[in-house]
Amino acid sequence: MQAAPITQGEMSEFASESFPDPDPDGVLLDQFLDLLPPLPTSIGVFSAGGVAEVVLADLDRGLVIGYAPQMLMQPGLVIVCPLRDQSGGGFDVSLRIEKAYFQSSNQTLLHLRVIEIVHQPGHRRTKRARRTDEADAVVLRSKILPDGERFRVRTADISEGGVAFVTELHLAMGDRIMLSVWIGARPITMEALVMRVEPMSFGRSRIACEIDAIADHDRQAVGQIAESYDEGDPGARDPEATAARVQGRSEQHALKSRLAVRRYMR
Repeated sequence: MQAAPITQGEMSEFASESFPDPDPDGVLLDQFLDLLPPLPTSIGVFSAGGVAEVVLADLDRGLVIGYAPQMLMQPGLVIVCPLRDQSGGGFDVSLRIEKAYFQSSNQTLLHLRVIEIVHQPGHRRTKRARRTDEADAVVLRSKILPDGERFRVRTADISEGGVAFVTELHLAMGDRIMLSVWIGARPITMEALVMRVEPMSFGRSRIACEIDAIADHDRQAVGQIAESYDEGDPGARDPEATAARVQGRSEQHALKSRLAVRRYMR
C-alpha cells in the first residue's frame, strides 16, 4: 500500500520540535548580522548533505528566516556558513535549523538559530598566487547553466586547494566545473566546486572555488607556482618565467609517462 503524502499541517507539526537556545540574549545573532550585508542576502553553507545556498530574508523572535533547497529540510541539522575576507580569515558561523516547512518542489522555509561563531585566523592553509591567466571552463553541474556548456575565463588567484576566476556568466553556490588553466605549453586541469559568488563591476562576478579533483603532477605545479609568488616582487609574477618552469615540469612528467609505457609494453 502506498503511504499517504504528508500534509502541510503534518509538516508544520513535525517542524515545530524545539531545541535548547544557546543564545537567549541574542548576542550571537547580533554578531552574525553585523558580518552580513543588509537582509535579504544570500550565504553559502556546508552541511552533511553538501554545499547549498541559503537566502536569508527576515528575522522572527531571535531566529533568522531563510529559503533553501529541500536537502536542508531537517530540523536539528547544523549548517556552517564560512565568512571570509581577502586574507582568508574570517568567521565560521554555525546555524541550527529549528523549523523547516515545505514551500515548493525544491524549496523549504527555514527558521535558523545562530549557535556558534568561531574566528578563523587570516592565513591560508596553502600559499596562494594572484594570477590573470586564461582558462577554459566546462560546466559539470549547475543550477543555472546547462551541463556541458563551455566558456572562457580569466583567473584571479590559485592555490593547491582553491582557484578564483572572473566571468560574466551566472554561476551558483554548489555548481561544479572543470577548469583548464593555461600556464605554459599545457593546461593545468582541475575540477572545482563553487563556494562563493562575489559581484563585481560591469556585470562580472568573482567566482571562488574549492578544488576537489586534480592530478598529482598538476597539484605540484600549482604548489610551485604559489610558492614562487611574492606580492612584493613583480619578478615572481613574470608569466614567461613561470611558463618556463611549468613547461620544464610538464616535459619531465611526459618523459616519465613514456618510459612507464615502454616498461609496461616489454
